[in-house]
Amino acid sequence: MTNFSIDFVSPPTFDSLAVEVSFRSQLLCRIDRERKDGALEVEFFHLARALRDEVTMKFSLAEFLQVVEHASAELLAIPPASLSQEVP
Repeated sequence: MTNFSIDFVSPPTFDSLAVEVSFRSQLLCRIDRERKDGALEVEFFHLARALRDEVTMKFSLAEFLQVVEHASAELLAIPPASLSQEVP
């Protein structure tokens, strides 16, 4: 997982945290669980940032799947937030 990284993010329009997966600092996707049933969804950002010349968007599928599984498990370990919760 040396070329991959995961970062937890809190988009202002989201109720819960999300996790972004990057490859060599290039954002690939964001995994969130904003659905009412708590299911995870993935959004790919293939056009979100300009690629640096030295970043080739080709990598091991097995390694990518391992990173996505790890990021998903980390996200599921965090209790989901709810708008219905009262703030003291």
